Amino acid sequence: MQNQKKKQRGVTLAEALITVIIAALLIGLGIGGFIVARNYLNSTGTTRDISLITVAVNDTFKSGNFASLTPAVVAGTRKLPDNMIQGATVRNRFGQSIGFAPATYPAGAPANNAYSLSYPGIPTAVCSSVVGDNLASFPRITVGATVVQDKLAATPVVADDATIATACAAADVQTLTL
Repeated sequence: MQNQKKKQRGVTLAEALITVIIAALLIGLGIGGFIVARNYLNSTGTTRDISLITVAVNDTFKSGNFASLTPAVVAGTRKLPDNMIQGATVRNRFGQSIGFAPATYPAGAPANNAYSLSYPGIPTAVCSSVVGDNLASFPRITVGATVVQDKLAATPVVADDATIATACAAADVQTLTL
């Protein structure tokens, strides 16, 4: 009876290593899925926010003359969700101040017949989808310094996926001007 082997307790190094590898893979997949979901929510949320802003501005300036358009005027309308308003400032979901200014578009049109909406802080990961979602709503869209669409220019700029992707990839975050 003395020659009987004692049963080993615990796990072998190989078993432990396999367990760690499987856990790392599962964590990696979970993080990847989280990032995809976060980017989707940021993209759809940004598009929704831009739509809400557009409705608020157009409802406030029904005459089509945007001469007195400022962030404070838009904030004061209370037509945007409370989480977007901070005093006289309108903030986007990335914590950046949204800019508003009267514009004249296209060249030769009546003064202040349009407005410019500057939406900063858009992450590169969601930039292309936000631009794509807004192509039909705005005749002119600029990403950073690149005009990606200008339907009413003397020589129209037609948006294409390659131009949008290049403009969006030019920096970690972009300012979208509509």
